[in-house]
Amino acid sequence: MARKDKRRIRSWIGAAILLAAVILFIPAPFASAEEEVLRIQASDLITGAKNTTLAAIFTNGDFDTASLKKVAAIASAGMARSIRPVFTMADGDTVYAVSVGKKKLHTDVNTVGILAAIVLEKAIADAVTASRIPDEAFLSRIH
Repeated sequence: MARKDKRRIRSWIGAAILLAAVILFIPAPFASAEEEVLRIQASDLITGAKNTTLAAIFTNGDFDTASLKKVAAIASAGMARSIRPVFTMADGDTVYAVSVGKKKLHTDVNTVGILAAIVLEKAIADAVTASRIPDEAFLSRIH
């Protein structure tokens, strides 16, 4: 066998060994805290445990029922940005929008909904950081 052919065979064997090593190398599973909470919450879907978040958006704008439903739908993005998982079949996550005034606003439903989403996202974050429950007590409740 020619020297060139031997080098080519060695090259192929080396590539095959490297490929086998890459295929066989499976790193140990690593879960971040967020992945662990998601795993636990996903198991809640099977076990029937419920975690419900209710949010209410209040405006002094004069909106009809259809417009308020749209404001609530847009505002739900704030909940989705703050809570994982959200709006699953195993919970009752809901956002309501309520008009408490009759003020004619110089804006539209989209603007009010987008602002509501930002406020809701910040309100959820504030509620979590303001919580006085110790981490151990919280973690014992999600198992």
